[in-house]
Amino acid sequence: MSVLLDVLSAMIVGGMVLMMIFNFQYQLTDTAQSVVYLAQMMDHMQEATFRLNNIISLAGIGYPPASMVSVADSTRMVFHTKWDYISDAISASEHLIVLKISDSQTDFGRSLQVSQDGTPMNDLGYIFWIHRLRFRYLDINGNLTTTPSQVRSVDMWLTFRRSAPTLRLQALSTKLQMRCYLMNAYLAGG
Repeated sequence: MSVLLDVLSAMIVGGMVLMMIFNFQYQLTDTAQSVVYLAQMMDHMQEATFRLNNIISLAGIGYPPASMVSVADSTRMVFHTKWDYISDAISASEHLIVLKISDSQTDFGRSLQVSQDGTPMNDLGYIFWIHRLRFRYLDINGNLTTTPSQVRSVDMWLTFRRSAPTLRLQALSTKLQMRCYLMNAYLAGG
């Protein structure tokens, strides 16, 4: 009888240890997926920051500071430049650049639309997972302005939102604030 009790006890203890190992393995896999998920999101945000700062810093090449920005709205920014972002060189023709959030939803959420003369720049199409976008414009002294001729820098608030890799996790929502300077306006003296 004691042998039977020993065997049953060993089976129960062994089953509990086996369940603990399975549970630990599941938690380890879940944690690894979360870390990869977070690292991808951080890399994406860093690349988006670099690209957006590059675009805005080249605004107004070939234009006087007062005529660089044509629309200073809280949801979009429109500016003029002679920099051709598609060929990545200065051109003789004028270009109109529009930054705004797309209206349509994809598997990657909404994307930030950057277009030159009405043509989307495809190499920038990977700025996605955008949940919210807001612009705030500043003059040469750092004061808020809504007058396009006075804009010398812009504060951008981007909220990235990405669905979780598993159903048990919450969606990742990260806010990014950055200030971009219209360098050609600063270098032109005002």
